[in-house]
Amino acid sequence: MSCIEGLVRERPAHGEVRLKQALGTFLIGGMVRGYLPQTWTIMTDAEALTVRADTQGNIRVSKGTSEARDGEVRIAHDLLANGIKGGQRPPPGSYRVTFYSQKGKAAFEYLRSSFGL
Repeated sequence: MSCIEGLVRERPAHGEVRLKQALGTFLIGGMVRGYLPQTWTIMTDAEALTVRADTQGNIRVSKGTSEARDGEVRIAHDLLANGIKGGQRPPPGSYRVTFYSQKGKAAFEYLRSSFGL
């Protein structure tokens, strides 16, 4: 397992608990469900990962990229690692986020801090 893969795999367990709790409530669950499923690709200079959240609240991380995705993040390996491990946000302009759907943009704004961005 690569460095970033290991760091990113730690995040879904916590996110999955929060997501499933939100999906279990009537009003919030209905809103959140409208943003699912989500597929994101994270690309560094050393590796690429895909993070998927399904309509049941399950979050999975896999190696490689996905053709169909709601967004992608391109960032230097060290910046992402420092952001996840130490909470050091990368400087503005040091990474690029591309949105392929409106629901992807909304989800990124909500979840960006989970990945140190």
